[in-house]
Amino acid sequence: MKKSLGEKLADVVIYAVLILILIVTLYPFYNSLVLSFNNGHDSNLGGVYFYPRMFTLENYRRAMDNNLMGGAMMVTVARTLIGAATSVLFTAAVAYGLSKQDLMFRRTYIVIGIITMYFSGGIIPFYFVLKYLGLLNTFMVFIIPALLSFWNVILFMSFFRTIPAPLLESARIDGAHEVFIFARIILPLSVPIIATIALMNGIGQWSSWFDSQFFTTNPHLKTLQLILYEIIALAAGQERLKQQLGITNDTASYTIESVRYATMMISIGPVILIYPFVQKYFAKGMLIGAVKG
Repeated sequence: MKKSLGEKLADVVIYAVLILILIVTLYPFYNSLVLSFNNGHDSNLGGVYFYPRMFTLENYRRAMDNNLMGGAMMVTVARTLIGAATSVLFTAAVAYGLSKQDLMFRRTYIVIGIITMYFSGGIIPFYFVLKYLGLLNTFMVFIIPALLSFWNVILFMSFFRTIPAPLLESARIDGAHEVFIFARIILPLSVPIIATIALMNGIGQWSSWFDSQFFTTNPHLKTLQLILYEIIALAAGQERLKQQLGITNDTASYTIESVRYATMMISIGPVILIYPFVQKYFAKGMLIGAVKG
């Protein structure tokens, strides 16, 4: 149907607003990227908006010269991959069990799970739980507490309801047990929701710094985000930060601020690169989990 003049004007206004929102959202990140490649002292003069005025890689070299940066990168990558994989498998297994209508005490389990979505014991009881479990100052403190989120359980349960029941019944008639059905039928059919949950968990693991800050004291367990946090938090004490980063010459091509921008780009770059490859699964998984639930 041919659009009227009013509809065309409405489309123009909508597109203009959306483009404005896009610019406002993306430009701060783009400008940070530009500043990370620009001479630090030149950036302090202002006027660096759309491209590096004095291009340099020294900011990234200095960021990577941090003695803990390499180890923090390895810890962050490891916790992201292991945490996302184990959380998805554990959550899917719990959701598959709760999706069974004949499960004993099913309603009780669901009520308990929903309560955890709205109430928690607080940081101090959580700390003591981790202490009594022997998880403090270990790598597993990043993995075990993040194994289950009941919101993700609900998403999985909603998705499992879209799988045809006759398919599962035919597998049981052929003698397949529940573990076989879960591993060979349920999981392969659940790629969209698995990708969705894995992406959310992976981003959460990659971005986390709180647990590394408060539940570990071993410097070798520091995460990349904690390094970034420390660089930002120590900006007030520049002498201490200069000592940590090895900055001794004020005439160098980098500054505290430029190294901070480079560290920020290092910390968020991998997520931005990975997201386009799983975006289609993310959108499909969220849509099915919401509409079919």
